[in-house]
Amino acid sequence: MINGSDYAPVECVNIPKILFQEKQYEKLSVDAKLLYSLLVDRKTMAIMNGWVDQYGTAYVIYPKSEMKKHLNASRYRVDMALNELEKCGQMVVVTQPNPGRPCQIYVKDITGNMMRDMEEKPMCMMMKDANDKNGMPMMGPCMGIPGMQGVAIFFDPEAFMKAFEAEDEEADHAEASAEEENGKEQDPDYDYRDSAYYALPRRKQRLIDMIYYGYIDENHVPDDHTIIEDSTYLGKEIGEKLAHLAVTYHVDLDGFFMYIHQLYKAGKMNQIRAIMKAIALLCGDLDEYVDAMECCLGYPKKLFLTGVCYVSNKVAADIIEEEDQE
Repeated sequence: MINGSDYAPVECVNIPKILFQEKQYEKLSVDAKLLYSLLVDRKTMAIMNGWVDQYGTAYVIYPKSEMKKHLNASRYRVDMALNELEKCGQMVVVTQPNPGRPCQIYVKDITGNMMRDMEEKPMCMMMKDANDKNGMPMMGPCMGIPGMQGVAIFFDPEAFMKAFEAEDEEADHAEASAEEENGKEQDPDYDYRDSAYYALPRRKQRLIDMIYYGYIDENHVPDDHTIIEDSTYLGKEIGEKLAHLAVTYHVDLDGFFMYIHQLYKAGKMNQIRAIMKAIALLCGDLDEYVDAMECCLGYPKKLFLTGVCYVSNKVAADIIEEEDQE
């Protein structure tokens, strides 16, 4: 039995109560509320790691692969949660100033009496008030989820003011879009692949798919980080499946990967993709990653398949080596 003196509180992630008390947040899904709380939790890590832009504003780096793992959710659910947060008063703003580098996520603080104060006086007065209170940032009430590392949630109005000043036009457009969407009931079965999508040539469909998966931006600039994340995950799953086949049924993986290497050197990426797709389908529950792999064109396709081939080979070899040692 644990008495009072022996008790050590578990680490928690703090969820602002305002998400459940204010009308403007009542339509947010549970995924969106939890993801927002996790993003705020990461702000302390951001400050410790020096993730600060040229204006002195802290941003968060939180790969979607980790979001999916922590929420136990699909890529679609993660994208929908981020979309909800962006449309709900720009609670988060996702940017990618450096192509090929991870996205920078700016997290707006909504705690305390900030919202009511903003309605009564200009932002400049809010900034002055926050700075005059003994130099301490404002903190709002929270509640915790056991088992997750927690930090207090602070409001830094000056930093976020600088970030949003540079994006006035985009903010106005996003606000108008949010107001329009608020009147519509969200369709849980929404799919961007509508009739207009299927009327497009196959190449244009794939470009739209790559934008959806985050592999390229609207200007078709590749995001190496996102491509490598997804290809690594798929490669790991395929490697584990191949290792199981090798250990259980004595499949010759050396010959298999030699053949893949020969195809790679010959530039036969479509054949490699077909082989990896077949193995991934045997793994099960990888349809989304198979779809992502199939949509890639050009450089993203080569990078994705390079990641799948390399990681699957390494993972399989490591597992087989461990089995041999045992």
